[in-house]
Amino acid sequence: MLEAPRYLRDSPLGSYLADPVFTAAVFVAVFVGIYLIARSTAEPLIKRILDDRGVDRHARRPLMRITRFLVVFVAFGTAFAAAGFGSILTSLATIAAAATLAIGLATQNVIRNFVSGVFIYTERPFKTDDWIEWEDGTYSGVVEDISLRVTRVRTFDNELLTVPNSSLTENVVKNPVDGDRLRLKFVFGIGYEDDIAEATGIIVEEAEAHDGILNDPAPSVRVTELADSYVGLQSRIWISDPSRSDFVKSRSEYIENVKNRFDEEGIEMPFPQRDLSGCRDTRTGVRRRMTSVAVVNGRVLHGATREPEDVEIRVENGVVTRIAESVRDGSVDRTVDADGALVLPGAVDAHVHFREPGATQKEDWRSGSRSAVAGGVTTVVDQPNTDPPTVDGAAFDEKRQLASRAVVDHGINAGVTPDWRPDELFDRPVSAYGEVFMADSTGEMGVDASLFERAVRRVGSRGELVTVHAEDSDEFVDVDLDNDDADAWSRHRPPEAEITAVERAVDVADEAVHFAHVSHPRSVDIIDETRHTCEVTPHHLLLSRDDLGELGTYGRMNPPLRSENARRRLFERLIEGAVDCVATDHAPHTAEEKDATVAEAPSGVPGVETVYPLLLALALDDELLLSHVVELVAQAPARILGFGDKGAIREGNDADIAIFDETFETIRADRLHTRCGWTPFEGFDGVFPRTVLRRGEVVYERDEGDERFAENGGALVV
Repeated sequence: MLEAPRYLRDSPLGSYLADPVFTAAVFVAVFVGIYLIARSTAEPLIKRILDDRGVDRHARRPLMRITRFLVVFVAFGTAFAAAGFGSILTSLATIAAAATLAIGLATQNVIRNFVSGVFIYTERPFKTDDWIEWEDGTYSGVVEDISLRVTRVRTFDNELLTVPNSSLTENVVKNPVDGDRLRLKFVFGIGYEDDIAEATGIIVEEAEAHDGILNDPAPSVRVTELADSYVGLQSRIWISDPSRSDFVKSRSEYIENVKNRFDEEGIEMPFPQRDLSGCRDTRTGVRRRMTSVAVVNGRVLHGATREPEDVEIRVENGVVTRIAESVRDGSVDRTVDADGALVLPGAVDAHVHFREPGATQKEDWRSGSRSAVAGGVTTVVDQPNTDPPTVDGAAFDEKRQLASRAVVDHGINAGVTPDWRPDELFDRPVSAYGEVFMADSTGEMGVDASLFERAVRRVGSRGELVTVHAEDSDEFVDVDLDNDDADAWSRHRPPEAEITAVERAVDVADEAVHFAHVSHPRSVDIIDETRHTCEVTPHHLLLSRDDLGELGTYGRMNPPLRSENARRRLFERLIEGAVDCVATDHAPHTAEEKDATVAEAPSGVPGVETVYPLLLALALDDELLLSHVVELVAQAPARILGFGDKGAIREGNDADIAIFDETFETIRADRLHTRCGWTPFEGFDGVFPRTVLRRGEVVYERDEGDERFAENGGALVV
């Protein structure tokens, strides 16, 4: 039988401690008290320290888990001592030592990578944006992300490598100043009537004439694309001593030299193609050339910075070439004055439904892309559930042609159905495969378990991305839907349907997959323990079943809205860094279509124009960090999709830029640009952009209610 220590038995508490009920009460009271005090003080302190040191969210996650474990351990230990269970503490020490040894043996590789991560953070042999090479040159690329367990490196063939940290500390790593050469690629577009051999000769000659480009290996050119309006000639060059500033400077000079030679020889560079040949001035309607832009007087969040800086941006031929205190040391075609406003990267919305072809009464590429750019979104990825669905080569080609009317750059996803033709799709520049529907949604593209598993394995084996709509129809509940009780849809498709599907997809996927519109915190927790990624939507973050009384059937969506408690916990996961990115699942339907019974109303809500404004309003209200908002809507989706030139204001990246006055506006449907004409966020606060640039071209401006859009010019992101 447990016995309290003598000093407690002899104290006034001695008689009470003989009562097991009182002893248990002391244990519980002390544990709860110590736990609450420690968590309320230790966690904010650790978060503040991590913020001050600029530790990224990948490193923050394991450190916060360790902190929580220590809080629980201290609370248990103190409670045991206060209740007089000294002998148990001694036994626990022995058990803990044995468990530590067992866990250490079982997870030695994980621990080794963790220790290596600590070394990388403290010794800083390299940092984000450095070019590194390891394993005797077998692997090389630019460091995109460093966590305590792994480092993610983007190769110059646009492959994302996830490297265990031990591989980078147990081998020789060359950093930018030590590497001796770097291969770069750039696609020049010429007209179909131009001479390919002549253009190839110019591209090679300008490479050979440039002092920063090596002649050994020799420059080379090959035809890589037969686009709608141009022939793509890919130049491959090598430069020496490839620091980021050197290779950006060399590439920019080389591209400009080739362009000038093309102009001299009368070789066309058709619009749209990297925005080299010009654009239509949104004020005059006159086509003109634009090669250089300076963005000045702004507070710029660029690269890996966590706070905006007073710097200027120089853009040459659609690419950011310099970020410095002043870039106006030479003439530019246009100066964009930010006038003290926030200058942020254009958002990348990884999940939109622009409804064309097949349902243009809801949306089309022109209206959807205008809505996107008016909200600061400069790149979108369209989903495959159109009519016809994008499941074969012909459907992809048709959608690509229709998308040429878009104002924003865009990717096109391919679908997976029993009728899909993967061999045709594998020959085309598909952004990702999916969303693969594990249950029916708009377009009736749900697939059975066998096809889902085969598709995930086949696409994953090629190193291409699969995105998943995770709902298991076996978990759906029969309820009466022939009425206007909007909450019935949430009861019909409960959280268990999503959670079960996520678990099954995690079990099946040999390669990393991306989970679309995750709606429940339990699903996020499951994904967070894997190498997979997930997105959440603004409507699942900011709306709940409590809002359905006002929304009615306009609030029907897949997955449906969850309880207010689940919504709050999902938002907490976002703040903690367990959510990888935010995407809108912009799915417009007309008001006439939504004004129906629950059974008949189509699923989906619009959101591409309001995602950035909503999250920026939360940042200005100190509910989110500004740098975290940019990570969620720009940097992370670009990284997940492999859009290496998008998502950040960084030298060498596309100049996709949105300028925001820090002014709150009330969201009103009649001020938005989606064709469907309504929004679930009516009355919410938002911070909207006043100027947006896509690859250096001003494609949206507004001034005292007067708005100007570019007509088109968006390009397929390859």
